[in-house]
Amino acid sequence: MSATPVQLQSHPVAPCPWVTAFAVEVDRTPETVSIAYHLKGALSQLLLPTENGGQRRDELWTTTCFEAFFRAPADDQYYEFNFAPNGDWAAYQFDGYRHNMSNLDCAAPTIETHVHSDTALINVTVPIGLPSGTILFGPTAVLEDMDGARSFWAIHHALNKPDFHHIDTFKMTLE
Repeated sequence: MSATPVQLQSHPVAPCPWVTAFAVEVDRTPETVSIAYHLKGALSQLLLPTENGGQRRDELWTTTCFEAFFRAPADDQYYEFNFAPNGDWAAYQFDGYRHNMSNLDCAAPTIETHVHSDTALINVTVPIGLPSGTILFGPTAVLEDMDGARSFWAIHHALNKPDFHHIDTFKMTLE
């Protein structure tokens, strides 16, 4: 994993009082990308389902969902991956900013979720070989609490509304 965890921030229009820290670590090999999402706080207040999953499903972002966006710096095309704590997942390809979305043909990721009273670790291994060279990476998440409120997490929020597809949220570089 990366030597230094990167902190995610909730979007100001949808704060989350239950999470006190949210960090991401990432490691890239020629065949995989491994991502560790670390949550800390009053996690009993969040919906973190861990049972009956493992299927490819759309609209995971409507509840708690960990996400990853990948893009080559000089390319408009990008990938979006969604990971639910219960192992459900989705993968999409876009030709440009929210343009021409299609399912990405790829193998299922491995998703391991460990939830304790005040910490959670979601480890994801995506079996995808990204193009060689520098890749822009945007780790993000949607967290739903027990009252149905959703918060939106990213390294940086570029707009006055949550938008993980905006190029300015792809703030990490993978070499």
